[in-house]
Amino acid sequence: MNAVALNFPRTSSNFKLNDANLPTGKGLYPIFAIMSHYCICNARYMINPKSFEMFVRARRPIRKGEEISVQYLSALYGNFKRRRKIRADWHFDCLCKRCSDPTECGSFISAIKCFDCGRDRVLPSDPLDYDSQWRCGGAGCPFTLSAAVVEKMVDGIEEELNEIVRETSQKNVGYDKYEVGIKIN
Repeated sequence: MNAVALNFPRTSSNFKLNDANLPTGKGLYPIFAIMSHYCICNARYMINPKSFEMFVRARRPIRKGEEISVQYLSALYGNFKRRRKIRADWHFDCLCKRCSDPTECGSFISAIKCFDCGRDRVLPSDPLDYDSQWRCGGAGCPFTLSAAVVEKMVDGIEEELNEIVRETSQKNVGYDKYEVGIKIN
């Protein structure tokens, strides 16, 4: 029998939601196991934290005969990390519209501001090639990065964010401490 086992925090009045010692539980969902993944999906799933029942709801009207699909990972993962995780955990390469587009359907989630010209974004030349060069989209800007360098950058940023979460949960420090220096254009 195919089934998906999802890990999630078990609720208890003795633990805070962001407590590192929070016990986890597993739920087996056999019907969910046959649902397909699309990065731009037509349904979403939710788990009731009290009963652990899974609910699947349409995100938009689904036509008769259309496959029902969900996202296996958060939409906030950029292509660079999401495609690698899907390949490692589910053993397939996602080739959907979002994964095939260097801009990720205009969201630019994986884009890097060019270190050379500072005006444009650095994006993968071929988003479906895991080892693709990343190039600046600016007219005449020759700046490039290798996939290995991008991976180190993404891992470094991810570790910084995880450290902020760890620090704030351990010391009960607010995120406002980190507002200085964060500038979003």
